[in-house]
Amino acid sequence: MKKLSFLSLALMFMSVFSLSSCLGNDDGEDPITPEEHQAAFAAVQGIYSGKVVFTKGDNDWGTAATDTMDVRWDISTDSTLIISNFPMEPLAQSVNDSTLKRALMSVGTTQVKCQTYYTKSTPPTFLLNPYNLTFDLTYDGITHKVNVYFYVYNSYSFGYYSSEKKQLLMQLVEASVTVDESQTSMLNRSVFMKLIGERKL
Repeated sequence: MKKLSFLSLALMFMSVFSLSSCLGNDDGEDPITPEEHQAAFAAVQGIYSGKVVFTKGDNDWGTAATDTMDVRWDISTDSTLIISNFPMEPLAQSVNDSTLKRALMSVGTTQVKCQTYYTKSTPPTFLLNPYNLTFDLTYDGITHKVNVYFYVYNSYSFGYYSSEKKQLLMQLVEASVTVDESQTSMLNRSVFMKLIGERKL
């Protein structure tokens, strides 16, 4: 794991954050043509290697140091993106139950499958919609069904390809963690995570 300064990260995402405010449209129609959709997909298709960047501890951006962990993802169709080895540490850090937090951390890494919804072809931009994660975790002598949910179809959950930097920049947001179908979230707050990667294949 490596440290990444908050300032450098903030500047990088500030340059693309303005895009996220206009990613979707209110009437639900596709804002780009099928040809533009395919052009955007062709520009980002491939296998990527990079980092997930997150705050250390239960803190918001700007109030704590950031850390990074290795991550890989595959964009093989025009509607899906699969993160093959997403680390559980960023997802578990803000869980307010210490036993559940340890149980989640013990998973190590997990696959996160996302639906993509392209909104611009120049630069290639898409909404990133992760499917919820479900784990059967045993702690305190009982097996629990634990669900991790993310924001979907939300302007804060997006991907953007920088042709200048040859990097794909993404952000996803953990919205809640529930146990045994409870409606009460075990998260202290929503958790923002940044992903930065370069195409390898």
